[in-house]
Amino acid sequence: MNPSIFVSVAKEPGLSTSERESIRYDIFVQRLLKPLPEQLNALHIAVGLAGELGELFHESADEVEEYGDYEFYFQAALNHYGLTHINCVSLNTHNEFVKGVDENEFVYWTGQLIDCIKREYIYGKSREVERVITCLDAINIYLIDTYTDMNTSRAEILQANALKLEKRYAGLYYSDEAAISRADKLPGQ
Repeated sequence: MNPSIFVSVAKEPGLSTSERESIRYDIFVQRLLKPLPEQLNALHIAVGLAGELGELFHESADEVEEYGDYEFYFQAALNHYGLTHINCVSLNTHNEFVKGVDENEFVYWTGQLIDCIKREYIYGKSREVERVITCLDAINIYLIDTYTDMNTSRAEILQANALKLEKRYAGLYYSDEAAISRADKLPGQ
């Protein structure tokens, strides 16, 4: 198993003086992703990836925030398929991404991942595990390369995401009310 990335979150969200604890990011995402039946969960992940992909390429995007949001759904996809980042690389026996993945390919592979979800959950096709792994591998490579270019790390992106979401979700559990009110946003954002 790959080394887990831990994020630091307040034990009592909403209190700036609260003691902090470390939690694995995959568990953090598991706790905050809206609990839905499997099919709706998969579609939620697909829609989340699509929406965040669009926001990433808007000219006024806050890259750290938007990559953090994208990473949330990326991790949700890994969780959904029972995979880790390292599984995607090690199980993709014909790694075609040695040269890297550019922006256009990142968009393409995100679309392909969403298409795998659509084929499985809308059309009823069997799960395309190897194709899902190939998509996740390409996306992972793009993210790593992008964070290097941004002079940051995945751990820093995930921590920023955790800090944002701990403000939104009291007790670090999903609720529709918290999702709608978005306590982490200023009025009008």
